[in-house]
Amino acid sequence: MKTTLILFFIVPFLSLPTQKTSTAFIGKWTWDFKGELIIIEFDKSGWVSFTQKQGVFGGKEFIYENEKCQLTYEISTSFEPIQIDFIITKLRSGERKKYFLGIAEFKGKDTLLLGLDLHRRPSKLTDSHFYNLKRTKFK
Repeated sequence: MKTTLILFFIVPFLSLPTQKTSTAFIGKWTWDFKGELIIIEFDKSGWVSFTQKQGVFGGKEFIYENEKCQLTYEISTSFEPIQIDFIITKLRSGERKKYFLGIAEFKGKDTLLLGLDLHRRPSKLTDSHFYNLKRTKFK
């Protein structure tokens, strides 16, 4: 009976997300890019969007190159640092293109180091396309 009670209380905690899981990305993150606040939001359904002064890029549906598209993310935690890809899918044709290739590393629960590039995956977080994101709690 005692063993059953211990398992009943401990097992649920074993399934909580760690900083090494893709669920740790979910939420709104901000960074200052040359004086402009950029917001990136990772949705639990796999959508991602970037919001800046010019508007929103990404999400479930947006216009890119005169076509309706969606922007999703894929995370691979089996690499160190974590690999993250942002993928544009054209809604009409279903054509998929990796838009950003990236790497990520958590520095605590609310700080994320993110390296992104359009052409090649950064090899380390000291490369030139590196961002220090802070988790933001919006109402």
